Amino acid sequence: MKKILTLLIPIIVVALLAGGGYYGYSYFEKQKEAKFLSENPQTKDAYALIVQREKEVKKDPDFYDGWMSLAFNWKGIGEVLKEDKYLWRSAKLYDEVMKRWGTKAYLPFLNQANVYIELGEYEKAENDLKIAIERDLGEQNLYIALADLYHLYMNKSKEEVVAVYEQGLKTVVSGGNLVNSYASYLNSVGDYTGALKYYKMLSQAYPGNTLYQDLIKELEGKTN
Repeated sequence: MKKILTLLIPIIVVALLAGGGYYGYSYFEKQKEAKFLSENPQTKDAYALIVQREKEVKKDPDFYDGWMSLAFNWKGIGEVLKEDKYLWRSAKLYDEVMKRWGTKAYLPFLNQANVYIELGEYEKAENDLKIAIERDLGEQNLYIALADLYHLYMNKSKEEVVAVYEQGLKTVVSGGNLVNSYASYLNSVGDYTGALKYYKMLSQAYPGNTLYQDLIKELEGKTN
């Protein structure tokens, strides 16, 4: 028994030292990161706000705007420094917001989708945008965001992109931006007849907009 204990003691000591080394290293790295972010001209303002918000949400865990601000500012730091670890930090904070206020609004899902797009996690972004649309069927920017995701990042078919726009047109009231985005998309993929139809709708709704008038003339030349 004494022999076994004698053999185990060095192992336990090494394990404890290793554990202490890990936590010491982790603390050192956090301090180093805090110093860098607080002194870097590109990040110091955002990081100062993060420090403030962390104190606020610790004091009041139900401070919705505080959590949203934390996630938003970590995303900003990730974009400026081009560091994915900060983008993932932002995404996890949005997870926390959804856990606490999942049915409150679509904005956390839209914001997290934008983070996932930055990270190249397009399926996750798609899932977030679909949930956001379920939260607010009448928000035109959500349909635009999903259509852009399909077209620009996920290489979805024209039929799939069009389906998103058509769904939006059925539910959105006064969706000028949605119609404009749809017309622009159709024009970009060579569907000039479809684009012309929607630009004419926009021109009727906004008769003083000369840009729509010019686009209509251009498209009429391509379709005649």
